[in-house]
Parts: sequence; structure tokens; C-alpha cells
Amino acid sequence: MKRRWLARLTLGAALGILWRRERASGELSRWLKHTIIRGAQTAHLVRGRERSSWVRRFYVFMAPAYDLAFLSMPGYRHSARDLLDQLEAGPEDVVLDVGCGTGLLTLPLAERAKKVVGLDLSPEMLARLSTKAARRGLSIDLHQGSVLDLPFDDDTFTLVTTSFMLLYLTLEEKERALAEIHRVLAPGGRLGCLSSLGEIADIFLTGEEWEKLLLGAGFSDVQIKDSDDVFRLVRAQK
Repeated sequence: MKRRWLARLTLGAALGILWRRERASGELSRWLKHTIIRGAQTAHLVRGRERSSWVRRFYVFMAPAYDLAFLSMPGYRHSARDLLDQLEAGPEDVVLDVGCGTGLLTLPLAERAKKVVGLDLSPEMLARLSTKAARRGLSIDLHQGSVLDLPFDDDTFTLVTTSFMLLYLTLEEKERALAEIHRVLAPGGRLGCLSSLGEIADIFLTGEEWEKLLLGAGFSDVQIKDSDDVFRLVRAQK
């Protein structure tokens, strides 16, 4: 199963490069986007905490090529910026970016916010983010850890963000992760999630599933916006 999972994720990375190169609008572009998102179904094979070590191993392999394969995808950065704009991230915010990776959300947050903390399972991804932040002269407090046991006090952050991280969690773990995020958010704090459409691939959540999970975790004012064919922007408030 491990070899099959790695092979499929490698194929997904290759499709990501095609996505990057295919910038024309139309059916082909849409087909590539949907194909890549459906490729994320592979995460079903490693979903759950007991398989998190496999996820870490994959990102050891993917870290050097991650930015090329994924962060250059048309629409990805635009959707991330759109989410941060909608969240009105600003100089008064103390932010936690969960599953920060190489910094899709973390780096622009560090340019806007008072303080930014990044948390990820993969030390290799954190190392790449640290290098990128240093090159830009940005200060980011990086931690290796899991969203299921956030190593932070209650009511610490005014804003928590995450991008394509929850897909590795079971339903019960998603509930726990959102409860942990709710715990570390200060009253009135905001949550912003960048994900994809459960209507395309059920490894992701539908709008109805997002609303049910967030309201169940104690959040309010849930807002959902879809972007660029395949991205889903989700906001909520404590």
C-alpha cells in the first residue's frame, strides 16, 4: 500500500507541473484541475493519526519540489491571497498557520500581521519555509507538531489559518482539530481554511459538511466561497 500511495502522489505532483504549464482557459485547463484534485483521493490510504509517519516521509521526498509542483499552480496563490484579504489579516493579528508547509499562507501573513506562528508535521517543509522567510527578512516562529494537540495556550491567537491539511484527518480527527483551533483562538478570533470541493473528490468537504463541523466545534458566522473551479475558501468566527 505504501508504494501505491507514493506512486499516486508522485503522479499527482507530475500533474501539478502540467497544471502550472497549462495556463490557457477552457475545458483542458478545467480537466487538469479536476484531475489533480481527484488525485488527492490517494490521501484516503494514509488518513488518520496512526499513518502520519507516512505523510512525513512523503514530504521528505516532496519538499525540494513542492513549490514547483504545487505553489505555482494557476489560481492557488490567487485563492490564498483572496482568503487572507477576506479575513482582513492585519498588523494587530497574532496568527497561527496550521500545516504551514513551505509558506503559501505563512509568508504573506508575516508581511501583514503582528506575529506569525507556523506549525507542521514535516521538519523538511519547515526548513524550507525558514530559508524562504530568512531570504525575505521575515520573522516566523516555527514549530513541529500536530493540529490534534496544539502546543499553545487557550485564547492565544486572533487568527488561525490552514491550507489543504484537514484532508489527512479522519472525521473524528477533524472534529478534534477544529476543537483545538477553537480553543487557541481568542474570543472574536477568525478561522480561515483553503481547501477544495467535496463535490469533486470526497477526500474534501462539501459546503454542508463544513458548516456542520464548524458549528459543532462552536464557531459561528460560517462563510464559504468557491474560487477558480476547484478551490474552496472557508471562514468562521469564534
